[in-house]
Amino acid sequence: MPIPKPVPVWLLLLAALVCYSLPWAVSSNAGLSMGAYDLAEWASLHPAVRAASPPLLASFLLRAPLVGLAWIATLSSRRKGSWPFNGILAGAIAIALLPPLEFFTQYGNDPNYRQQAALALAAFIGALGGPAFRSNGWTRAIVSMTALGAAAAASGGALQAVSLLNDFRLSTPPGFGSAGFIICCLLLAWMCFPRRTATQIKQGRAF
Repeated sequence: MPIPKPVPVWLLLLAALVCYSLPWAVSSNAGLSMGAYDLAEWASLHPAVRAASPPLLASFLLRAPLVGLAWIATLSSRRKGSWPFNGILAGAIAIALLPPLEFFTQYGNDPNYRQQAALALAAFIGALGGPAFRSNGWTRAIVSMTALGAAAAASGGALQAVSLLNDFRLSTPPGFGSAGFIICCLLLAWMCFPRRTATQIKQGRAF
């Protein structure tokens, strides 16, 4: 029986992005359904989140996985020719993380907008400089650790956001979008985990 080929990294990245936009919190009582991005924005308005230490932690945990996907997109490029597509994908993620235009005009001190700007900058660095950070010995390990970090952040952010919603006496279990996103990240971590053979090590192949 032939061994099935692994799922392409880019396909898992797209699946993770789709899951990111699917409901992460669903409440049948109030007809409430929010994806991770909307959930992060809602959490940023909660007084308890703004007063927490560190502030806006729930929003950060819900947004940071997108930065991880942007880095994975460029670091996992096998050939130079594949970088433009992955770079465009990472750039699109960075643009999606940008705060509203009001941040650059009159709300530059808003902590929520500043967090969005910082995460967008981190994603842009990954989009533009990803190939420069590639290392024959460490690329797979970095990608795998980044995917695990994205899964951990998504788990923590989803749990905190659902807890905040439950404070309003809304029965709000985690949505299937968060589960799908975490599964995609775990699959990425498993696929990218270093398994180089002696021949590959001699040839200096990273991916």
